[in-house]
Amino acid sequence: MCLSGQIEQSALQELETVVSTQDGSIGYDLCFNYVNGFYVVEGELRTTLSLLCLRCLHEVALSLVCQVRLVVVEDESRLASVPENYEAWVLSDKPLTLESLLAEELLLAVPLDVRHQEEECVSG
Repeated sequence: MCLSGQIEQSALQELETVVSTQDGSIGYDLCFNYVNGFYVVEGELRTTLSLLCLRCLHEVALSLVCQVRLVVVEDESRLASVPENYEAWVLSDKPLTLESLLAEELLLAVPLDVRHQEEECVSG
């Protein structure tokens, strides 16, 4: 089964901690399969996030295209058997939702040191 669509950034509360504004949308194309005993999620996310430049503290637009390759496991005992080239998503007490999956993947894709290009930075 595959899902394609868009969701507003404001629908993902987890992003509030890293973005300066949540004005944009997130495009996604995701496919969900059951392969060799694993639930697999593969696809792509696309968005532009408004973050703060660590040099000048003004907004910087960061365009992201994230490749998603996840295996969903019930508990940590199956982590060792996750196929290479896949990240594991360990189910917890909270259900896996589209919103939580999108937010987690985007948070992992945001670099720790966000700055404008030097020629674009207000700080000079």
